[in-house]
Amino acid sequence: MTYTHDQILPKGTHIGVYEIQDKKETTAFDITYRAWNHHLKEQVEILEYFPQELALRTDGSQVIECKLPSNKEDYDLGLRAFLDLGNVLTHVEHRNIATAENILEHNGTAYLIMHRYEGKSLSRMLESSIVFEETEIKFILISILNALKKLHECNFIHGGIQPTSIFLKKDGEPILMCFLSARQVIAKRLSEDVSALITAYSPVEQYELVAETGPATDFYSLGATLYRCISNQEPVSAQERLNAINRGESDPLISLSELPGLTLSLPITRAIDWMLKLHYSDRPQSVVELMALIDKVITKDQVQANIAGVDAIDGSDKHKITKSGLGLAIGVSIAAFIVIGLWFSEKNRIGSRRERVLIPLR
Repeated sequence: MTYTHDQILPKGTHIGVYEIQDKKETTAFDITYRAWNHHLKEQVEILEYFPQELALRTDGSQVIECKLPSNKEDYDLGLRAFLDLGNVLTHVEHRNIATAENILEHNGTAYLIMHRYEGKSLSRMLESSIVFEETEIKFILISILNALKKLHECNFIHGGIQPTSIFLKKDGEPILMCFLSARQVIAKRLSEDVSALITAYSPVEQYELVAETGPATDFYSLGATLYRCISNQEPVSAQERLNAINRGESDPLISLSELPGLTLSLPITRAIDWMLKLHYSDRPQSVVELMALIDKVITKDQVQANIAGVDAIDGSDKHKITKSGLGLAIGVSIAAFIVIGLWFSEKNRIGSRRERVLIPLR
């Protein structure tokens, strides 16, 4: 959901070496800008912490202040969560996690500097009614699980996986982005804002202000996202499912194993159905548990067979998904995972990338 905001930083505003070019998105909790890094000469995105319910921008400046003294405790709590998110993302290196280049605390707020990728979000691709092949489903599933394994090892929960938070680069590599942990801290303090974070991909525990979340929270959201990709249907919300069951009715979400016409491998179907269990304790509790099931259908022969003869991508949104890059990424990445036994190692092999440069404000 996008919110109207009348205190957006204007084009040309400088935050250290970064220059605002335009606004990308506003929410009740933050503002995202497209910007230019004058030091590294590259495009970036800047996420500015700005909970609209609690704060406003001082006239004629970049400084953000609390609306009322009573707002300060909640504002500071959210700011700390935002800084914690930035510290995690600037230190975690993983090919399937969006790269954070810097976190700056300034002007009474904080700015998270993110690398800008070329490609399309999963939600954008779903708008064109594409049909995903099993190899593509496996590749997205395994890539995002691998990213979650790294995050969960850092005691960090994404908190909002859905089609908009999975980005496919031009080479087909899935990237996990749009982390909601900082927003959820504020939302739990301001109950009226919780609805802004609830989607058809949210598990039942995220509807409850006092409920604890954990790895199984992310697994539900990922399962619901893949359910959408496979069935071409929006998943029934967890709250609607719970209400129906409490009335003595059957679960309105038809499991993948019961959907007609699907040809997915049984372990993949079972894995996604397992992730979509309504109650937290009924879902897998770790990536290792899921990979023990999924690994049964990942073989080198399957990879080679599935990537053969893949069509090139059409640039139009109305045509099928671009598959040349995705097919290449699937073949290279899954084959590599098989050879080195990535899924059962306690340490992730990290794809090499350029060293991040942390640039202080001038």
